[in-house]
Formats: sequence, C-alpha cells, structure tokens
Amino acid sequence: MDEENNFNEENSVNTENNFTEGNNFNDENLKISKTKKNKLIIVLIVVALIVVLSSGGVYAVVNSNPKVKVLKALKATSEELKNKETITDKIAGKDYLKNLEEKGVNQNMKFTLNSTNLKELAQAKGAGISIDSSIDKKNKKLMINVGGEYKGTSIAKAQFYTDNKKLMLSVPELYNSWFTCDTENIQDQYNNSLFAQNKKLPNQEISFKVFGDDGNKILDKEFCDNIIKGYLIDNAEKLSTIGKNIKVEKFKETKNMEIGGVNQECTGYDVVISGQDVKTFIESGYDYLLQDEDIKKAITEQVKYSYMQQNKKYNSPEAMVDDLYKEMKTGRDKLESSVTFDDVKTTIYIDKKGRAVSIEANTSIDDGNKNKVDVKYSSEFKGKDNIGDIIDMSMELGNNGEKIKIDLDNNTTTKDDTINEEMKLVLSSNSQPINIDVNSKYNTKSGDFDGSADLSVEGQGLTASCNGNANFDKSSKKLALDFDKIDIKSDIDSNPINISLDGSYAISPIGNGIDEPAGEKLEVFKLDKNKLNEIVQEVQKNAMKIASAFR
Repeated sequence: MDEENNFNEENSVNTENNFTEGNNFNDENLKISKTKKNKLIIVLIVVALIVVLSSGGVYAVVNSNPKVKVLKALKATSEELKNKETITDKIAGKDYLKNLEEKGVNQNMKFTLNSTNLKELAQAKGAGISIDSSIDKKNKKLMINVGGEYKGTSIAKAQFYTDNKKLMLSVPELYNSWFTCDTENIQDQYNNSLFAQNKKLPNQEISFKVFGDDGNKILDKEFCDNIIKGYLIDNAEKLSTIGKNIKVEKFKETKNMEIGGVNQECTGYDVVISGQDVKTFIESGYDYLLQDEDIKKAITEQVKYSYMQQNKKYNSPEAMVDDLYKEMKTGRDKLESSVTFDDVKTTIYIDKKGRAVSIEANTSIDDGNKNKVDVKYSSEFKGKDNIGDIIDMSMELGNNGEKIKIDLDNNTTTKDDTINEEMKLVLSSNSQPINIDVNSKYNTKSGDFDGSADLSVEGQGLTASCNGNANFDKSSKKLALDFDKIDIKSDIDSNPINISLDGSYAISPIGNGIDEPAGEKLEVFKLDKNKLNEIVQEVQKNAMKIASAFR
C-alpha cells in the first residue's frame, strides 16, 4: 500500500470540534439532544467519504480515469492544506511549536488587572499574577512557579515540581520548605497519615502523573497516526473492495468558482458510495478499535492518572475503560442490526491545477426506530497562496422536521504586510443561531497584532479582544507577545461585565533542563503531630502578613 496516497484526515475542517457544549446560552432551546445519539455516525459519514476515496488501498485498485483524477485531486488538496502556514509559522518558522514540544518548553506569562465594573474585584485593581512553567516530556519533568503581586509589590509565590515519581510543593512566603509525596496511591498515603483521623478516602486508586510511565504508549499525534496506518493495513482488502464499488462519472456541468482571485470553470465528477459500503467501513472502524489491544492499553494508562467517575462508580481505571468498551460494543451491535444508510452521493469539482476545490455530498441514516437523519455537506477551497486560506463549509442535519445547521467561513488574506484571519461559525437549530466570530491581524514588519473573539446568542454574548506586539528572537528561539490591552466584556441576562488587563506571554526552548529543587523537604503524609502544629502556626502568622498588603 502506498502510504503517501493516504488522505490526512486531521487536515479536514471539523466543524463539530469548533463548538463546545459547555456554553450556558439556553442549550435546552437548541434541542440538540434529540440527535445527540446520531452525532458520531453522522460525523463518521463525512470522514468515511474522504478516507474511503483517498486511502492507499483504494487507490491501488483504481483503473478508470475518472477515479484516478478524483483521487489525485483529493490528495493534492490534502497536501496543500497540510502545508498551510499559521501565523505562528510565519513569525517563528514552520513547525516551531512542534519542535519546542519535542525539545522542552519554557513559558512565561504575566497579567495585571487594570479596571473592572465588578464590585467583587474592585479591591483587586492593580493586582497581578505571573506563571512560569518548564515542561520536559522526554525526561518527564515539570516545574511551575506562580507569583502574585499587588501594586508592584510581591505578595505570594507558589512552586510546583514533579519528576513523575514524586510531587513537590512550596509556598515560601507561608513556610520555607518543600512538601512532598509520591505520585501514586495518594489515597493510601493520606489514609495512613494524621489527616485521616476524622475521615478516610475511598479505597480507590488516586494517582497524579503528568506523564505516562516508561514504556507505555501515550495518546499523542504519532500514536494516532500509527493507529490510522494500522487500520488501513488491517482492512486493505475491505477498502479495496469498497474502492472497486465506488462509482465515478464525469459530470455534464461545470462550476464557475473564484479561486485565488481568478474565475475559472471547474470540472465536476459524480461519486457514489453505496450505503452498504459506508456501513461496512464504519463497522470495520468499530471492530478495529474494539480489537486492538494497544489502543485499549494506551487509553487505560491515560485514564489511570486522571480518570473521573462521572455518574458511575468504578473501582479502578480498568473498570471504567471496560465499561466504555461495553458501550462501544453495544453501539457496534446496534449499528449492524438496525441502522441503515442511504447511498452517499457526492459531486467533486476539480480546478485547472488538479485540486478538489468543491465537495458536495448528501445521504441519510435510519437508526431503525423511525428516526431518520438527512445529512447535507458542502465545502469550497478558494485561497490564493494556499487554497485552504479561504474555506466555506456547511453541514445540515434534518431530523423529523428539525434542522441543525453548521456554517463555517474561514478567510486568511495578506495585504500591505498585514495578515488578516477571520473565522465565522454559525450553529443554528431552526431559527436560534449561535454565532462565533474570531478575527486577528498581524503586521509582519512591525510585529503589531490585534485580535478579537465574539460569542453571541439571541442578543447576549461574550467578547474578548487584545492588541500588542509580537517579537521573535532567532538566536534564543524565543517568541514574546506584549499585550497593550486585553478587554473582556459580557452581557448575559442584562448584567454587563467589563474587565481590562495588560500582560505578556513568551515561549522558548528549555535551556539547561529542569533540576529538582534544593532545600528542606518534608513528606507531608509522614508528619507527626508536633511538626504539623509548628507548620500550621507559622503559616497562619505569615498569612496575616500577606493579608495586610491589601489594607
């Protein structure tokens, strides 16, 4: 199988991820819950269309010219989207953040409250916070320093360190020692200490590890890429059969599109994937996830150090993952027994450079309970330097008279040394839209930038804006942002809120690594009663000194 022909699905624009369900803007009025159980299937339909068409296994068995042209066009679009530069790339170079993560990262940020109309924060005017962090994934070390100040005077500092085996915390203004404990089995350490005299923790594993154990797989991009490759290899025969079954015919009509500022006629091709083949594809994805032990092991290891009980009680992370897999198995069985798919009918338009610049698709899914969801999807790529600089995308889901629609417009242009980026996302359920607007400008010569993000629903919303200057030091590889002003405004339930800040942020490679802090170390869960009383008295005395700074 020729892996270079694989379509890199992470570069497709996923409007589902651009909307979080955590907003409080009358979610019940959006009536999304009715179709929530179909979301995964609906999204997989769109992914299935692209992956099936462009997988290496399918490409190898294609013989007819229309199929070859369509697959090559999808591959060309994928490569161009993958090579699109972000503003960070333009400032600091391609893959700057990725390279930093591999080598280790220092981050420094500082913010000061200038003004607010909130009475609760009135006394905090002039207060600031600084956070310095160093992360070395390779050596599994993390150091965070948090500082507070009031009108230019330092009032408190806290330091946190871990090497993935022990945790260390220090608040020198309160007590000048490092409090330590092991990262694993925190509940046992607590239950065997003075702190458990009144109430013990449940007998469930509580561990805190920032990084996975040595030799264990981590759910990072490389792991996910290998999962995709593994799926394509294991299902090469099925994908080849699907590829043979795909029908591609040249469309009689062309589509006039403005691409890179130039109008041109784009050739259209009708592509049809049978509903049964789509179902086979999705079933094979479920089967691969359920059967691959590396995936289950990686999920379990990640959950081990951060799992939450949610609405159920689990005795262990393994029990939680087993329950997750049972739900996946139930979904897989229901998919096979009762869910049916209509054919996915698609029209793909190809420009003169051989790129897929427009995709229009529609299909329907029936869950077997008289609940049918109609799906319409369309996307256009029309940028100049990169066709991904201008993207128009929409998806519409129809369910028993109810319609959920997602519209996304993303526009990146460069004029007079200024890069302008604008993203508009509208999520609507019938007549109640949620609007998200994100805008940014960056001058490549002066380094000046400004940006804003706005979320609004039915006349209520939240807006955040900032401006300042960006500077990149090539010798130290340090990217620094100085914010002249950061404004946060909201108007929810007729309660306007205004907060104004200034601050800075910088990111750079780690210099000499991260060393374990020096000084006295106290194992917090092994303190005797006398030592604990001494610490409490010292902390109370120093806390009163800090509080006096606000008087």
